[in-house]
Amino acid sequence: MEDPQKPSVSEEDVSAVLKRRLKSDTEVESFSLDMLGEWVGNCGDHAILNVTLKSNNESPARYSFFVKLYPRLEFVIEFIEGNGSFKKEIFVYKLFDLMHDEQIKILSDCVPMCYLTTPYKYLVLDNLAEEKYQSPDKHQVLDYDTVKVVLEALAKLHASTLIYEEKKSCRLIDLYGEDFAETYFNDREDFPNKEGLDAALKGIVKCIELFDFSEKLLSGKDFKTVVEEVCARIYALAKPSKKFRNVVCHGDIWVTNVLVKRDDCGKPVKCRLVDFQCARYTPPAQDVMSFIHLTTSRDFRRKYMYNLIGIYYTSLEKHVTLAGYDMKTVIPFDEFLASCEEQKVFGLVQTGIYFPLILLRTKVIKDYFGNKESNREALLEDRSILVRENMDDDDAYKNRIRDCIQDLKDYCDYL
Repeated sequence: MEDPQKPSVSEEDVSAVLKRRLKSDTEVESFSLDMLGEWVGNCGDHAILNVTLKSNNESPARYSFFVKLYPRLEFVIEFIEGNGSFKKEIFVYKLFDLMHDEQIKILSDCVPMCYLTTPYKYLVLDNLAEEKYQSPDKHQVLDYDTVKVVLEALAKLHASTLIYEEKKSCRLIDLYGEDFAETYFNDREDFPNKEGLDAALKGIVKCIELFDFSEKLLSGKDFKTVVEEVCARIYALAKPSKKFRNVVCHGDIWVTNVLVKRDDCGKPVKCRLVDFQCARYTPPAQDVMSFIHLTTSRDFRRKYMYNLIGIYYTSLEKHVTLAGYDMKTVIPFDEFLASCEEQKVFGLVQTGIYFPLILLRTKVIKDYFGNKESNREALLEDRSILVRENMDDDDAYKNRIRDCIQDLKDYCDYL
């Protein structure tokens, strides 16, 4: 007997997915929805849809798709409905469909194809694992070649917005303002994740003491006071800029949201960007600065930052120019550099918010969330507790968080 709690997909939807994938009608012999891991009903539960077509041949055609599932637990549903993340991703893929309709082909090179979106149920996408795409290890900083292919994918994503807007003589925010409502860095008092964000921001300040940083900056100002002001800027930076050109940014460009394909020698050659629940309409520099700060070391950034900014902009310019538009009038280079300087704050603060939680080992994260009540203080009041309780057991974790606070100090020193 079928488990009523287990997710399922209808035959009608399977046929719709295949029709879009194959661009013709087909007959389905069989299909199954196979969970990736235990079905626990949390945000981001995933499955593989395996489909076999009817055929007179001995080897019938088989296809597989990646499925993102709507949660079943009430408290999770309340959370994602409150922040709008599931709805946001559906909206973004519908925007991508509009761009595909305008023959903006570079988009297909940087995001998976989404064949079906069903509110409150699922999204059905390309199964990129079949094409040998993999997420990098979140506990390792990325190397130069991997950073380069991700930045080139971001350039394609951002260029797709610019090309679409130039073609249609529009700005997406004017057409879909409400759909771009912020799903993460939202300072609304009743926002579902407000406690978590407040705890993360408090944790940044507390880590100044935890890592024995001087209370005074080079300017003589109080480090904690200045860093609180700097951290508060992230809410304004998450809104569309009134100064710089905006695009559809990924918004959460962490390693688990990039899939990289490597050649036979292990060199990264392609990248696809996934998970658009935090997408926002902001300057492209936000994704660039966010990604570089989240995934590389301080030494790496000192050595390669401006080289990588140049690689990204050159790629962006190439795609916009090939589409017939002049980058000097769309986003001039000096304007892009100015936006990078502004969005550097976003990257620094986002890193400080993310790292104490996301850099923990998977088992440790499960332990904390497995008993949220007893761990409420660490999760929803002060994230520096996570750091204090785990840094002596994980040198890499400790060093990356210390470097994050050092980056913030370097920035605050000259304010």
